[in-house]
Amino acid sequence: MEDIRRYVSETTYPIAILPVGAVEAHGPHLPITTDSIIAEAIAEKVAEEVNAVAFPVVHYGTLWSTRGFPGSVWLKTHLLEEVVYQIGRALKKSGFKMLVVVNSHVGNSGSLREALRRLLEEGMEVMLFNPDIIRKIASKYVESEFWHPDYFHAEEIETSLILYLKPDSVDMSKARAFYPEAQPTYFSNVFVPWEKITPPAVIGDPTKASREKGEKIFLEVCKTISDLIKARLADLEKNL
Repeated sequence: MEDIRRYVSETTYPIAILPVGAVEAHGPHLPITTDSIIAEAIAEKVAEEVNAVAFPVVHYGTLWSTRGFPGSVWLKTHLLEEVVYQIGRALKKSGFKMLVVVNSHVGNSGSLREALRRLLEEGMEVMLFNPDIIRKIASKYVESEFWHPDYFHAEEIETSLILYLKPDSVDMSKARAFYPEAQPTYFSNVFVPWEKITPPAVIGDPTKASREKGEKIFLEVCKTISDLIKARLADLEKNL
């Protein structure tokens, strides 16, 4: 408590970083908290780089495609929006002027966008980083083919990141490549439960993952996000 009070009072533009993940199936080789592990680690590293405070991860997100797999747990879209909005309001009351959300689950994006727009209208600066930034950076390091032009799930990227961030939670003896027979366009445009397309809840090849790739991806993602926050902060401080 005292550390946060001191930080808010001594910092020109206090920033809170909120990681948001999900609890859902990530193949037989990764933990169901994969998204949360990634989001939380990025938030903590970025907080160090930009002099911000990283808050505990919101583990539960919105799911539809993976609801049919054991262990998947979800919130309704409007409920996640409200949770993040209320967290932001509480942080604003504590003196934070900016809320940065690090989201590692694509299904959360709509809810988070709405929550942050509401906070922006109430005078809090906001930034949102979605999983596309991870994919864009990771594409330079991965060897396997992407199955989908946008999504990645339990394949080389996420497996590499978890091998780096929490290796004891990965069982590479169970990692298997799986490329759905359905065309990616079908996957994008038709509402279909994932268990009908990818029974193992994998879209890609996790067998090519490595800790070394995970480290490179993680560090570059964190630097990219940190640089974007610093640039935004510089613009804001000009007007103080």
